[in-house]
Amino acid sequence: SENEPSTRTLDDGSFSISSAITDAGFVAKTDASTIDTSSGEVLENITLKAPSGASVVTPTTTIMKEANLSASEVSRALGLPDTVDPLTFNPFDANADQEAALVVEKISQQIFTTIKTLGAAAEGAGLDAETAASLATQALVNTVRTAATSNANVVVNFANEADIADATATFLTIVEQEETFNAMQEFDKI
Repeated sequence: SENEPSTRTLDDGSFSISSAITDAGFVAKTDASTIDTSSGEVLENITLKAPSGASVVTPTTTIMKEANLSASEVSRALGLPDTVDPLTFNPFDANADQEAALVVEKISQQIFTTIKTLGAAAEGAGLDAETAASLATQALVNTVRTAATSNANVVVNFANEADIADATATFLTIVEQEETFNAMQEFDKI
């Protein structure tokens, strides 16, 4: 909202912001000027979130925040290294464990790629880019939440065909629900 503090990040993704609210989380919205430094690609229409106490805003913190998962639950569900705290680990920090950084960045890229792929399919079907990306993110959140809350030690791997198929099925259900909701709202206007 317009009364909330906001800023643009520097080229390395860092930022400084002041707020009187000490337990606030963060929201980062990408746009046409956002460059993913690890892939060199424009990364637009993605919303990333982080819960209170986080010092990084990543795909993993977004899943944590949206699925209401703990750091240990999301770490287990995504197969993050035991040494990684998803609330604070920055794979681009010069002092970061390079093996852990590679694993974390690969998982982040898989998440981004899946969101962009599902979102592009929805855009092709007529949804606007922001809604498509939001619904794709929701599908991945639901997929990881299901894995994290299952009794089995399920690890979601968005490079695995079966896990992508699960996320796609969830996505199609969400898009269908969105279309039904929108149709009902249009009907109510009549």
